[in-house]
Amino acid sequence: MKRRNKLVLTVAIAVMLVCLMSVAAFADDTVPQFEVYTAIGDSNPAGFGLDAYFENAGGLIKEGDLIEGSYPALVANAVGAEKVNTCTHSGWRTTELLRAIDPEGYTDTDGSGNYFWRALNYESLATTNALAAKLVPAIEEADIITLHYGSNDIFTNSVKNVYDDIADLLDEMDFEVPENVDPETFINLVFDAAEKAGILTEAVAGFVDYMDANTETFKANMVTVLDKVTALNPDAQIYVVGVINSLNMGVTCSNGELVSLIGITDVRLALVNQYLKELCANYENCVYVDAPNTEMFGIGVLDVQALMDEGNDGLISALKIVHPTEKGHQYIANQIVSAIKDNNEKAPTVTVMKSVILKKNIVKWNEIEGAVIYRVYRSTSVDGVYTYAGSTIFENFYDLLGSSQTTYYYKVCAVMSLSSGVSTPMSEPVKA
Repeated sequence: MKRRNKLVLTVAIAVMLVCLMSVAAFADDTVPQFEVYTAIGDSNPAGFGLDAYFENAGGLIKEGDLIEGSYPALVANAVGAEKVNTCTHSGWRTTELLRAIDPEGYTDTDGSGNYFWRALNYESLATTNALAAKLVPAIEEADIITLHYGSNDIFTNSVKNVYDDIADLLDEMDFEVPENVDPETFINLVFDAAEKAGILTEAVAGFVDYMDANTETFKANMVTVLDKVTALNPDAQIYVVGVINSLNMGVTCSNGELVSLIGITDVRLALVNQYLKELCANYENCVYVDAPNTEMFGIGVLDVQALMDEGNDGLISALKIVHPTEKGHQYIANQIVSAIKDNNEKAPTVTVMKSVILKKNIVKWNEIEGAVIYRVYRSTSVDGVYTYAGSTIFENFYDLLGSSQTTYYYKVCAVMSLSSGVSTPMSEPVKA
């Protein structure tokens, strides 16, 4: 890892962020610095919805640029990155990401094709292929990586699944999706049509079932994503941002019946983020970043019809409602930078000795201030795979399950927060 020793933010960045944020992580005097930062994700890290995004894109969707005010831009400034790779793509799920990382090795299990939301016709295969071409090199050269997926995997995909299920019935009702439709209107139209057809209960139940199924697919895909990313770059620090709720709202049918998605989506969001937190703990250089209080543009912020009347693309403009505001991006960036600071606390210094009585290895290390527990890992070779050996609240560990006839190498990290899973880097390997 090409981490540099520069630890002070520029005055300009500090002043700007103090003015923008009520929380003060970026105004701190030290933030670990990294040369190459790669941001991977969907439209959330792309900065979709920010005014700077549309200004940069000339009113269109433009993938892969670093947008001023987006959380990748804020994180890049905070860590002093000299090079930033922005591998973000609107509408992408982990399915598209895996296909881009390994086009030959990934099997399309859901039959969705290269881009599942293609019916909206605002994205080209050329753009998809261009992003895929730069993705693997961007992962390989990074010192620090952020990963942010899930909203499309779980929420947007489930809405489309319901629409596909009742498409034939909707056709019989002469139901048409407007050419420029925002997510709120689309969801309302689908459930309203289902109510008129007398199948609203079934449609809502189907939506819930699809969310559950899509959540399981997402969870399985994230294992593969982290396996592939860590294999491409085992030295990079990886920060996985939790899924944010893009459908935390209610929809109202024309007869006045309310379908609340708030409780339905919130419960599943909490469960999937808990899974991501536990998953990250299984990887040596992977940290989960929780972002539950991300401010979204929300329903009612935009006058969609007015935007369309002004000649803007209604779809693009109205999609802002399910994306983070400027404050939302500042909050996510703050969470990431806080995790980076915590994760780069000094690693433990480890020694190993043999117990005369038990004939087992005793691993010892110095106390790390603020540590909740310590995790111990071992391997049979210095550069081999280190597997989890156990945890302790003390500064020593008796490896009772290790073989007394085997030479082991040990690494230790200090866990700074059980809720977030943030830990220090691993110690240098020590031979027993």
